[in-house]
Amino acid sequence: MEPFWGDDFMYRPMYGMNESHGLRSWFHNEMSTWTLAFPTVEFNQLIFIGSGVNASSTTYAVGNWEAPLGPLAPTGSRMTVRITDFYAGTEDDRIARNYMMIDMLDLLRQRGVAPLPLSPLPQGRVSPPYGDSIPAPLARYVIEPDADAHKAHKVVSAMLNAEWMGSSIDLVHWHRSDMIWYGPVPFGMAVGSAQYVEHFL
Repeated sequence: MEPFWGDDFMYRPMYGMNESHGLRSWFHNEMSTWTLAFPTVEFNQLIFIGSGVNASSTTYAVGNWEAPLGPLAPTGSRMTVRITDFYAGTEDDRIARNYMMIDMLDLLRQRGVAPLPLSPLPQGRVSPPYGDSIPAPLARYVIEPDADAHKAHKVVSAMLNAEWMGSSIDLVHWHRSDMIWYGPVPFGMAVGSAQYVEHFL
């Protein structure tokens, strides 16, 4: 991994697993733990995005869970593991930091434990983003990479700040004609009612 990792590479995994510094530490902390937990597994990357030296990916893995993963005991059965990674790079295009999150709540849900109320979203479905009949985002179809990346960053930042970090439910940054809302129903409104539709559109 030396060509890809910076000299001071740091890997910070999910809760219950040790932080790693360098290849040997990562092998003994992360790789060994994961390989014991899922000795046979298939990975599928859904999204890989980046800006400058920073990047993020979302992936899911399917395999039999055979040994503990952090604080969670194995099921001995097939599981779908949802994973999100965040990367900070160096100026010479190597990875300096890798923060990795495993959706531990979804692993608990799959074994029949729900420590928090489940959202009304469909559970257990892992789907890629989609656009005009092709997976999105697809960098090769970007007309002006720098300008389009700047515009996309502004839109996504505004949407996250207003509707995730803040308390807005107006959905002003969503394309309204084909937006499908899977979130909670506002109190006192029936799903599909004119009032409900107007509330979100």
